[in-house]
Amino acid sequence: ALTLKDVEDAYVRARELCEEINDTRRLFPALWGLWYLEHMRGNAGRAGRMAERLLEVARENNDRDQLLEAHHSLWPILQERGDFAKARLHIEQGYTLYNPAAHRSLTFLYGDHDPGVCCRTLNARQLWLTGFPDQGLAAIQDAVSLARQVGHPQTTARALYYAGVLHYSRGEYDALRERATEVLGLGDQHGIFAFFTVGARLLAHLGGSPGPKLDDLSAELARLQREGVRARRAFLAMLLAEAYGLAGRPDRGLDVVGEALTTVEAGAERYY
Repeated sequence: ALTLKDVEDAYVRARELCEEINDTRRLFPALWGLWYLEHMRGNAGRAGRMAERLLEVARENNDRDQLLEAHHSLWPILQERGDFAKARLHIEQGYTLYNPAAHRSLTFLYGDHDPGVCCRTLNARQLWLTGFPDQGLAAIQDAVSLARQVGHPQTTARALYYAGVLHYSRGEYDALRERATEVLGLGDQHGIFAFFTVGARLLAHLGGSPGPKLDDLSAELARLQREGVRARRAFLAMLLAEAYGLAGRPDRGLDVVGEALTTVEAGAERYY
């Protein structure tokens, strides 16, 4: 099976070749792939610098598709660093630049998810985080609706997962269980990114659904960490810690929080 290092080596070689022949148009997707790896690893500082470079290249190329994907690289990084004002500027550009018919193919070139759905899901999260829960709910409903129109399983799972997070944040546990169940169904059918299935299991558990034991969920979270997937780990750890607390195991919950804080300090993730 491919590892993150295998993927990184391929993107590094692609970048080197593009730089050798001064092909900035094909350089962009190689740089975006390297950015995505740093983002998944939770290296928000390095990923942010790479995202700024992507925006420069897209502007140099005067390419609308690349410009959309450059903003796509900036809105999650800035949000996760807690810079909500700047993140909003790039989210708004996502709404402005995105065209479902023209940009559907970008899903398969950049991160295996639709950028229009992504900007809507992060807009929903941002609205919740900055004190607008009803607007956040409207935004996530828009994201889920668009995802269903796009019809790409990984994109739909992402939108449903973030919908579940928002319902969790609003204390709407019936809706939370419904969304989490849909994510897990897509995972069983299509083998989507494990981050979303682990998150959905945690959300379902907090919503009162029977499922894996907490220690098993903790092991899944640790496996993601070992595989290099550290982005947004602090939020999953918060869910796990709360679940341990509700189960009468607060000491274990505090251990989880401590481990997550170590990851956060190393990666500059601040939003939770």
